[in-house]
Amino acid sequence: MNPYFLTLVLKADQDESARKELLANVEKKLTSNGKIKKQDHWGVRDLAYPIQHRTKGFYAHFELEADPALAKDLDKTLRVEEDIIRYLLVRDEGKIRVAKIAKISEALEATPDSEKEGVIGRSGR
Repeated sequence: MNPYFLTLVLKADQDESARKELLANVEKKLTSNGKIKKQDHWGVRDLAYPIQHRTKGFYAHFELEADPALAKDLDKTLRVEEDIIRYLLVRDEGKIRVAKIAKISEALEATPDSEKEGVIGRSGR
């Protein structure tokens, strides 16, 4: 499972019950192949530039862990939803790099000192 960030921009003039229903459907989709770590509703904000003749949007942000297959499936689902103006799904590379560094350091700690000199001292040629 990979860590992801998902930010949605919904139509600001949308009915609150319809907005809640849409967000509930997105949550259900996210939890089908993953786990939501954090969820924030930022509310109605001005857009940086007009999108589809709109100047305001309702922002919702999710931090989640999911399978890579979910990204493709979610992309298809969000693309056809009319009430979503824009969305951005990004994999959190920082957490992945930290996990890889931790694995490398654990491996180095587990190796004997005589073998560490060869591993650390290599120039990579």
